[in-house]
Amino acid sequence: FTMENAQVRVQFSKSKNSPAKNILSSLKKLDEILQAKNKTAVFFMDEFQRLAQISESATIEGALRHIAQSSKNIMFVFSGSNRHLLNSMFDDKNKPLYKLCDRMILDRISQKDYLPFIQKKAEKKWGKPVSEDVVEIILSTAELHPYYVNVLCYKLWMLHDLPSKEDVESIWHKYAMEEKTNILNEIDLLSANQAKMLIAIAKYGEELLPTGKDFLLLTKFSLSSAAQAINTLEKKDYIYSNDNNKYCIVDPLIKYIFSHKSIR
Repeated sequence: FTMENAQVRVQFSKSKNSPAKNILSSLKKLDEILQAKNKTAVFFMDEFQRLAQISESATIEGALRHIAQSSKNIMFVFSGSNRHLLNSMFDDKNKPLYKLCDRMILDRISQKDYLPFIQKKAEKKWGKPVSEDVVEIILSTAELHPYYVNVLCYKLWMLHDLPSKEDVESIWHKYAMEEKTNILNEIDLLSANQAKMLIAIAKYGEELLPTGKDFLLLTKFSLSSAAQAINTLEKKDYIYSNDNNKYCIVDPLIKYIFSHKSIR
């Protein structure tokens, strides 16, 4: 604190060490403690792709690689939701984390695994299971996306009686209307061509290939513009290519909002 011309000024001291050095030093200390106690720790970092978006990512990644290679007591798990950013961090030979880890790709939870879990929760809530047809429409509406399965089931489990197919459709539609503004604000962050392509895939992607003649004619995209927009949307994790080489939208709510006539 200093006084200058009857004004109080406050100055905060900054650490002299870089974030990478602090991380390396902390992890080394952790490793020493674990060695002394003959223990093993799992160091789990979720949404790890965020690291690639900060200015000092290379030096921090270098520090993590150093300790990950030298330590026998710390096991690292790097997890994230943006597959393209994660792939670039571990597949680019010019980056510090190149080929550091074994890869584990997690698909969405299957319907056969969801079914007994949902039925168990239904028994607890209503004393009897939900119709399998209702469970199927819950999972197909949410497209097995774990966040939306949770959201939809949470709202359905607020009902007094066992939910019906009509309840699922009504609650999902109401939720889409509530979230429409947030989705539109997110889409506004895309370029005009990217937003146009995303909306076009939501409307026509199940029947037509985005680079096919009919799709291009319908949407008035040139082949080069379409390919560029698709490539960017893949990198931003808005779309993905399925086993049939068709492009699908990652977020089922985006797909619903732009494909459902009563919302558009």
